[in-house]
Amino acid sequence: MKNLLILSLIFFGMIKIFSLENKIDKILETTSNQTISVKVMDGSLKIKAWDKNEVWIKGNFEKNVDKIRFDEQSNNILIKSDIKNNLKNRKNIRVFLEIFVPKENDINIDLINAECEITGVEKNISVTSTSGNIKINSNSKDVDIVTINGNVELKGNSNIFQGTSINGNFLINGDCNILKIKTSSGNINLTETLVKNINIFSTNGEIKIKGLKFDKSNCEIINIRGNILFLIPQEESIQIMIKSISGKVKINKNDFDEIYKEEKSFKIKKGSGESVVFLETMIGEIEIITQINTD
Repeated sequence: MKNLLILSLIFFGMIKIFSLENKIDKILETTSNQTISVKVMDGSLKIKAWDKNEVWIKGNFEKNVDKIRFDEQSNNILIKSDIKNNLKNRKNIRVFLEIFVPKENDINIDLINAECEITGVEKNISVTSTSGNIKINSNSKDVDIVTINGNVELKGNSNIFQGTSINGNFLINGDCNILKIKTSSGNINLTETLVKNINIFSTNGEIKIKGLKFDKSNCEIINIRGNILFLIPQEESIQIMIKSISGKVKINKNDFDEIYKEEKSFKIKKGSGESVVFLETMIGEIEIITQINTD
């Protein structure tokens, strides 16, 4: 039985090796005005910025990928995995690429099931994905993410972050001048983030905001059926307007200097209220907690 198990492991290991027998290693010259575009159906993609005016593509791909195609134009470089014709199924079409790009070029990524990781890009980043997860760790200009089921993780800084999903979750741990997120059922977590303006809309997902750092900010957070947990640093100067149709609102009155209550709304204030936050739910729960600084 032990020998049979060993033979099985060797057999499946050999299948994996042979399925990845196709390799790619190519360098392309580029200019700063060219967008680097990548289209991959399945597999994984790692984009890393460097200081060279070149794009270096290396990796391997499975047997039903016909080739990795390169289309160079004056304003765009396209890197695309071409699938063999007349396939009865979508097996053995994975691509595993590591791509080094100039840090000051725009990046445009189009994925289906592939996972994507982007590091060090300083210009604009655009990613469209069906199911693959997306991780970004960069100090970028503008970031635009559209996904159905993929989860999104953002670290670093961006001027504008826009994210849209159906079921995909968002984890934001970085500074943004403008943050816009819209999701149907995905969860949203903001931690230790400095923002100027926030616009978040969710239908069913959970929204958790912890350690948000404000700078005379304006924020609108709406969750129709899901819950909102809002943790405020103790030292923040903030005013919060809350609207709840049939949901619950939890507030510790001792944490605030002023509280005004109407039939379906609250207005609460700490300090001079330099930052303004609007929270709304239809049937969800809104809970506001003041964090004590333990430093």
